[in-house]
Amino acid sequence: MVNNSVQPKGTNYCDAGNAGSPYCNEIDFLETNGNRIFQQTIHLNNQQRFEYSYTDGILDDNCYTQANLSNDPSKGTHNLVDVLDIDKPFDMIIEFNSDYTNMTISVSQNGMSAVIYDVLADGGADGTTVDMSSLKSSMEKGWWITPSYWEGYSPKGPSSTPWFTGNCYSDQLCDAGWMLSNVKVTAESQL
Repeated sequence: MVNNSVQPKGTNYCDAGNAGSPYCNEIDFLETNGNRIFQQTIHLNNQQRFEYSYTDGILDDNCYTQANLSNDPSKGTHNLVDVLDIDKPFDMIIEFNSDYTNMTISVSQNGMSAVIYDVLADGGADGTTVDMSSLKSSMEKGWWITPSYWEGYSPKGPSSTPWFTGNCYSDQLCDAGWMLSNVKVTAESQL
């Protein structure tokens, strides 16, 4: 989602990191790399906080360093190997607490679930932090859901011990696709 007073398309496009376009706050619920690594990020006021998850697709792919894989929510890393079959649909729930000081993201499939982002409970990967104090006021301005499929960024995993090996990494768009379905927005009231 991006935080803008007008729909962020065409000349009104903005995001938190695209060179050449204006900056606006952004929340990435799911950035992925061939469905091997997931990254979730909040970008607010030029700060960012992200967490990583990995799926079983990473286990038999020699483009990844198995010894670097980590499952330590306190450091913003999560193992989804026994939670998701990435070749099948899964559910994702994003929740904001009542005062907008926290956002959680959880995924589930066939009775298995995991929290893969939690500002208040987990640490940000690579020590990233974000001041959530402006999230509530940004909600009053409005956020746009902006699904995208683009080349230009793919998560590597933690910078000190990247999950991706150096000789395989590429930001190029893969021959793949995705579908977003059954989107439901639930609110207790309007701000």
